[in-house]
Amino acid sequence: MEPFDNLKQQWKSQKLDKSIDIDKLKMNVVNSLINDQKKMIFTNLILSVAFAAVFMVLAWIWTSHPDRSIYFYASLTGMGVLLTVTLAGFWTGVQYKNEHTYKSTVEFITANIQKLNIRKFMLQKFVPAYLILLLLCLYFYFADILRGSEPMAKVLAYGLTTIYVAGVFYFSRGKRARQIKHTEDLRLDLEDLKEQLE
Repeated sequence: MEPFDNLKQQWKSQKLDKSIDIDKLKMNVVNSLINDQKKMIFTNLILSVAFAAVFMVLAWIWTSHPDRSIYFYASLTGMGVLLTVTLAGFWTGVQYKNEHTYKSTVEFITANIQKLNIRKFMLQKFVPAYLILLLLCLYFYFADILRGSEPMAKVLAYGLTTIYVAGVFYFSRGKRARQIKHTEDLRLDLEDLKEQLE
């Protein structure tokens, strides 16, 4: 057993060429980050176009139904605010500057870690809250639109909307979990690189 312990000690005492390892690690992490940012920008552009269409529909509904109750206007205003906050949150999670605009690589990494934390928050906490708040806005909308309707119409509207939102939440869990894991893995890689550089 003694020769093995000696060999192990020799192996541990070897000096590694850290500059090569750190440069290679930095290149891999930065390339991964750049690819991730491109995907995020593309996704946010599609989301922005979809939300712009929703804003137009909300504006059309608002103008084509004058003299409605407070529930109607509160629901449309709530949906508009919710969509705006969602877009702002997802765009805040995108890093627009490249490494050369920062004073140091560590500063660049720190900024990207903050952006990844925002993205993780949006995926993990905000999206479920968004769905619940959207459902509440739709309930307010139905309270005005379905006033005076038959009870069965109300039950169908509320029930189907609730089932739809619950389905969206349930079936999007896997994708969100993968996105959260990818974001967390990237953040941990950046943390490791930052530790190596400091």
